[in-house]
Amino acid sequence: ALARSPPGSPGPRILRWADRMAGGGVAAAIAAAAAVGASLVVGLQAACPDGTWLAYPAEGPPDMPETCVKGFALRDGERGILACAERCRAENASLPCVWGPTQNKFLLDSFQQRVYIGLYQRDTDHPTQGWNDWANGCTSPYRHWHWQEPDDRKGIREDCATVGQDLDDDWHTYPCNDHFFCVCESPGTSTQAFLTSEHLRNVHLVGVDGEEDVIVTTEKEDEYEGRYNELRLVTIALAVTVVVLSVALFITTVRLRRRSRGSESLGLKSSETSPASVVGASAAVQ
Repeated sequence: ALARSPPGSPGPRILRWADRMAGGGVAAAIAAAAAVGASLVVGLQAACPDGTWLAYPAEGPPDMPETCVKGFALRDGERGILACAERCRAENASLPCVWGPTQNKFLLDSFQQRVYIGLYQRDTDHPTQGWNDWANGCTSPYRHWHWQEPDDRKGIREDCATVGQDLDDDWHTYPCNDHFFCVCESPGTSTQAFLTSEHLRNVHLVGVDGEEDVIVTTEKEDEYEGRYNELRLVTIALAVTVVVLSVALFITTVRLRRRSRGSESLGLKSSETSPASVVGASAAVQ
């Protein structure tokens, strides 16, 4: 047996590997290194429930356990972040917590579309306040907002965060009942505060709360979206009409100026006719 190596010296495995290399056992050393790498891969896969899950990069506090992520589309009739949370709960999972840029980029590269993350807003009308809570109760301070976010578009509250819009790793806010791709992180458990947050279940108008709260259903949200699109089309049509009329007016003005200049030229030529030529013309007529 090898004697115990003193502190700071190479370990027995490294010494044995060096001996093999020195003795010409290069192939054996390569095989041993491959075996070590394979065991690491197997170890990562073993931490995931099955082969449909991906090992989530380790980021955050040192004592964080290894986790895995999995993406899936909602079924017909399912909608919103809480529907994602229910599907995750069935898998002993929750929506993902993002501890830093490595995990954020991993979600983008792995799923290549807009997905819900676990960050959500408290029940407030101010678009930039209350973004402190994660679905699984993690305490990640990491934020990666798009420069125009967080906001509330068209007077509708957007209380949930997403990543992957336009295949970009910036975060965008959306109403929490929008139909987006879901990602679960396992193991994980959603907090009761998250699961019972009614303002995440429906879409609310900004500035309307309390007993007079007006809940915008999916149908009304679609109606508002339709009206917005109609107004946008009318605006575009008006803009195109203005451009066409402006071009037509410009062309007409140019033509009128050319005609005016032509008339002026003819007038000048007639006025320049000599009196002798006029007399000669008169005599010829006689």
